[in-house]
Amino acid sequence: MSFCMFNEMRIEGIEPSVVTLLGMVCGVLELKHVKCLHCCVVLYGFEIDIALVNSMINMYGKCGSVYDARDLFEMMDKRDSISWNSLISGYAQVGNVREILRLLYRMRIEGVDPEQQTFGSLVSANVIENDLELGKLVHGLILRAGFNLDAHIPDKDVVLWTAMISGACSE
Repeated sequence: MSFCMFNEMRIEGIEPSVVTLLGMVCGVLELKHVKCLHCCVVLYGFEIDIALVNSMINMYGKCGSVYDARDLFEMMDKRDSISWNSLISGYAQVGNVREILRLLYRMRIEGVDPEQQTFGSLVSANVIENDLELGKLVHGLILRAGFNLDAHIPDKDVVLWTAMISGACSE
């Protein structure tokens, strides 16, 4: 629906704004649509808008094209924590813990501190990879970063219990 309206807008000679494209990104479910939007971002010169590019990186990752997400990420002049977390989330979806660890290291070198979301993606990727030694490494990184006192631990809620049950089931 939004692509039809977008085409009508262009036929009438009205150029989109960054906000127009940001509004379209959230409804994209297919890689071919992400690529079309990416072309529009470049065509209209919006590739310098960090919020739009971060959204594109996120959508590439959600559509399973982490390599396109990485290419876009590498072309950015400026990155923020959202840029890093969007790319890391893409790698988490495919369970690539090693690449996330490389990005985490590079992130710190470039002066961006990892956040809870960063480590959440790392844990998710490790669950997919199912590697106990990497899991121990990830746990150590989380403890060293000071995120060991997450709100879920003192209050054993459904999230904590589900994680523990999932871990027990994978053994």
